Amino acid sequence: MSLKIRTFLLPVQYLLEVEPYVPKDSKGNLLERQTFDPKKVAKVFRHYVRETENLLIANLIFIPHFKHHHHTIYVMNKYTGTLDIFDSRRYAQLKHTTRNKHHEDRVAIITRMVAVMKEVCGEAAFNKHNVVNWEMAADRCNFTKMPEQGANECGFYALKVPRSFGGIKFVEKIAKKDRRVEDWKAEYMYQLLLHPKNTISPSQWPTLLHDLCLLLSLASQTTQPSL
Repeated sequence: MSLKIRTFLLPVQYLLEVEPYVPKDSKGNLLERQTFDPKKVAKVFRHYVRETENLLIANLIFIPHFKHHHHTIYVMNKYTGTLDIFDSRRYAQLKHTTRNKHHEDRVAIITRMVAVMKEVCGEAAFNKHNVVNWEMAADRCNFTKMPEQGANECGFYALKVPRSFGGIKFVEKIAKKDRRVEDWKAEYMYQLLLHPKNTISPSQWPTLLHDLCLLLSLASQTTQPSL
């Protein structure tokens, strides 16, 4: 059995941004938008990939996609040689857009992702380990069957994908408008607050948040944090 290796690239969405927008400074003044440069992006990209993670041997690379206030997940899937898109919204209920329209930038996003990976890992090494034409895979993307979300729950469903998708199928069942979503919210908040990279110390938390996190710690039967 091949080793299942996955990498979740949380901030990459913003590095690969392709939507037309006009950046502004803190005073609201319009700024010139910089041209996409793989070399510049690679310098920032390296901060988000742990030294123990090797993108070249990862079988699953999860890329968050955020557009028009909606969270989805793109997966570069080496098991199937496909770009899998996980979208929990039902577009038949919408009048202003369609699923294909919402994801029309997928080829541009993956093209930029490949350019950055080549810059970070080296083009020769990338080509040696890569057998998938990702741009073509993006064009022929696989809209994976995803359970329907409840109102304003797309972000929590998106975060569930990297933990639940094994490359071929979901290894954990996610239900339509899953009632466990409130538990997911508490779990994610707990993980964010107590993550080693969170530079805000517990002593700086509001009292209510301090007490709530302590309760979550005890409820999850994890080691009680030093508060």
